[in-house]
Amino acid sequence: MAGKKYTTAPSSRQTFNGQGVRRISGSAMMIATWNVRSMFGDGRLENVLKEMKRMKINLLGISDTRWIGSGSKVVDEEGNMIYYSGNNDRRHLYGVAIIVDKEIRKSIESFTPISDRIMMLKIKTKIGYTNVIQVYAPTADKADEEVEAMYQDLQNLLKTTKQEDVNIIIGDFNAKVGSEAVDGCTGMFGLGDRNERGDRLVEFCQNEDFVIMNTTFKLPKRRLYTWKAPGDGINNAIRRNQIDYILIKRRFRNAVKSTKTYPGADVSSDHNPVVAKIEVRLKKVERKNNKKKTLDLSKLKNDDVADTIKQNVSVKMIDIKHQNAQTENVDEKWENIKTVLIKEGEDLLKPERIRRKPWITDEILDLMDERRRWKNIDVQKYKTTNKEIKKKIKEAKEKRWSEECLEIERYDRMYDSFNMHKKIKEMTGTTRKKTVGIVTEADGTIITDIKRKIKRWTEYVEELFRDERPEREEFRLQEGIPIMKEEVIKALKNSKPRKAAGPDEVPSELLKLLEDDGVNLLVDLFNTIYRTGVIPEQWLTSTFITLPKNEIQKIVQITEQLLS
Repeated sequence: MAGKKYTTAPSSRQTFNGQGVRRISGSAMMIATWNVRSMFGDGRLENVLKEMKRMKINLLGISDTRWIGSGSKVVDEEGNMIYYSGNNDRRHLYGVAIIVDKEIRKSIESFTPISDRIMMLKIKTKIGYTNVIQVYAPTADKADEEVEAMYQDLQNLLKTTKQEDVNIIIGDFNAKVGSEAVDGCTGMFGLGDRNERGDRLVEFCQNEDFVIMNTTFKLPKRRLYTWKAPGDGINNAIRRNQIDYILIKRRFRNAVKSTKTYPGADVSSDHNPVVAKIEVRLKKVERKNNKKKTLDLSKLKNDDVADTIKQNVSVKMIDIKHQNAQTENVDEKWENIKTVLIKEGEDLLKPERIRRKPWITDEILDLMDERRRWKNIDVQKYKTTNKEIKKKIKEAKEKRWSEECLEIERYDRMYDSFNMHKKIKEMTGTTRKKTVGIVTEADGTIITDIKRKIKRWTEYVEELFRDERPEREEFRLQEGIPIMKEEVIKALKNSKPRKAAGPDEVPSELLKLLEDDGVNLLVDLFNTIYRTGVIPEQWLTSTFITLPKNEIQKIVQITEQLLS
């Protein structure tokens, strides 16, 4: 036996060249990628979420979303979040996205939308960071220059990551790497023969030290193919290829326990999802609670509510009067007044959470299950069921739109333009959260680290508002006429409603509820400021809102407008 040699395929826990790999222990996370052939259409997102939940996937990368712009939003009541990166083409072309469940969402450090073909999520883990990059490569009919541009963007993005980061690249590469093993890059369990685009993908993996994991596990062919070509199934012809892949940095390949396709999954696409089981231990990202307190100021139209707040505030202002009389500190004076107003507002003006009933019906969801059962079994019944789904979706959406329009008309009759326009924004989807694009260093290098982004913005704003004028000579004037109570009352009366509150979160509507003692406290505060020249710290804080002129924004081009 000693003289015999045995040749075996490398296992998922072995390296190709005998080099050591880093062991990662932790709980399993299911990561997948899927070309869904558009999410621009009624019912598409709901169908994807349904299949994601059924397959118990924690993170799903999506190719060919056909969504415009880039941003993120919560997609269901369970707290699942979608991050997406697209273009501004109204024809709805290309686009990538990643959907994460609520647990992974807690660990998202940053989101970097590069283009309509590349995006990255930075996820915090116990050992550092895991970067998941979703790609959608140009199809075979596109020029080689487009393919090279995509790989160049991908390489530039990888340069922003650290050596110790776990980098995972998933998506539709529109390339066939075949079943011929390449040392350190692919296994021998791919599908078919390699083509030119496959050569380019292999070259990329060799240069960047990645392994294509769904070529390293020995599986039946039905668990390998990711795409059915046109003509598959006609006259018993089989035209199936493997063009969607999951790549991981070679030193971390032992973390991947399995990869396989799910041919039974269905969203009316000619692609199958590729699913990998990966061991990773997530770490929750500690975030500052910058969420502003929401008050339902419309409740003040109810005289009983307004009177109750007035009475409660008036009683507490008596105690505040004694506290403020003992200090000249304007921050303390304002904090005492503000705390009373905010506390009463939170108690009596809590917004009622309205759960919007999903427009999609149980009947449609059941039909989606039925369509999935016919997949790979009966093409005609599949098409018939799909046609019925489209019909039911159209009916359900028309019903929802009719209900929404009736609500808009009701607001219009009540001359409630605020809620009318709010409802219109909800219907048209213009409330979708937007991102500010990418931030770069002065040399054009993309910044993905959130702390460095903040520092870069600080540098930019300081440069923008740098005042190089000589300092003026300080003049000391005699104390002027104090601010009168009547002036404060007039200013409160003339303040416009429904204006965004500042960092102190006190809306003008609450200030207008102050009675005699409360107004006197404001007069005392204003005169202290006038006399000492010291302004409360919260009043000196500004929030900068970036308004990108282009979807992919270069900070060094100084094409941002800022609101202060």
